[in-house]
Amino acid sequence: MDMEFNNDINYLDQHFLVDKSVINAFVDAADLKVTEDVIEIGPGKCEISDTIARRVNHLTCIEIDRNLEHFINVLKDKHDNVDLNN
Repeated sequence: MDMEFNNDINYLDQHFLVDKSVINAFVDAADLKVTEDVIEIGPGKCEISDTIARRVNHLTCIEIDRNLEHFINVLKDKHDNVDLNN
C-alpha cells in the first residue's frame, strides 16, 4: 500500500499547549534553575518558552517551521536570554 502525506496546512502535525496552569506545572516539574542553559526543540508559538525563559540563564529555541519564527522573535524582544537556532 503506497501512502503519501500531503497536508500543506498541518504538514508538521503540530499541536500547541496554551493552558497556563498546565504549562506552569510542566515547567515546575522540570525543576529548572536560574543558572541553567536550556535548549527547547520545537517551541511553536512559545507559550512554554516564555515560562522557561523567565526561569533560566539562557534559552536556545530550535524551530524548523519558518512560519513560527515570528513568535520566537517576539519572545527574543521580551527576554534578552533567548536566541533562535534553525
